[in-house]
Amino acid sequence: MSRELEVESSIRKADPRTELAAASLGLLLHRPSAPAQVTADRFEAAQGAAAMPAELRADLLLLRSDIAMANADLGRARESIDAARALLGETDLTALRLRRLETLESEFSAHKADGVEGLRHAFDRLFEAAAADNRALLDVRQAACSDWIGRVADSGARRQLFLALQAAGRATVMRYTAAGLGAYPTALSEPPSLPSKASGYDYVYGPGSYDDRMQRYRERLARYEKEQGAIRDRENQRASEASATKQAALDQAKEALAAGITALSSSPAPFTDSPQSARPALVGSGSLVK
Repeated sequence: MSRELEVESSIRKADPRTELAAASLGLLLHRPSAPAQVTADRFEAAQGAAAMPAELRADLLLLRSDIAMANADLGRARESIDAARALLGETDLTALRLRRLETLESEFSAHKADGVEGLRHAFDRLFEAAAADNRALLDVRQAACSDWIGRVADSGARRQLFLALQAAGRATVMRYTAAGLGAYPTALSEPPSLPSKASGYDYVYGPGSYDDRMQRYRERLARYEKEQGAIRDRENQRASEASATKQAALDQAKEALAAGITALSSSPAPFTDSPQSARPALVGSGSLVK
């Protein structure tokens, strides 16, 4: 086995393009990308981009495109392929990478669209529960949205979605807090009763004639109606303020959701479970080296 390793090492030293091709082949065979990254960095540091022959430089760029695709960095992969095409022109090597890249872009786009739509639907259902003051559903749907946020890879999008989650929660909390604060007891729970028509002392309205007691009754009734009117005005004012505050919280939640979705849509791999590179098997390793 040691003899085989020595032969392989001597071949690589004699032909550095073979070593780059072997690193690319390892990626296509689902091996970790870290060794290929070490190989690419070592070649670039040892030879320098300016002194490197064009074909070797192109092979290095193609290896970097393979590393980028393995790491789901499709934008960097396309940049590396385009740079290699500028050196090599249209070749089987560049065409192979372009086909793989386009396949990955299609898969990522479909996965992203499904994920973004699913996340949007989960938050829309949360907003419906918050608008309806349905606290039982709110807890369940907050948990569902939290699960989606946990899958988001971009920190900026995650922050916006978390703000949307918080604002939706505030909408319902404010509604119930306002309801509790507004539940003041009335000064008199029932309107005053009519005085007794019997002669003598009335336990509610005191002594005097029936007309005197009726006068006192009308005065109490007027005070009662005034107090009840003031209470209704306060309750209506609190309800109006609570409704406006709740709507403002929901509006903030929707704005934060829109910002989060915009960030997700601009990311090539918005979710932590975005599909990794599809690495089709090669017919033979010779296709990597001219």
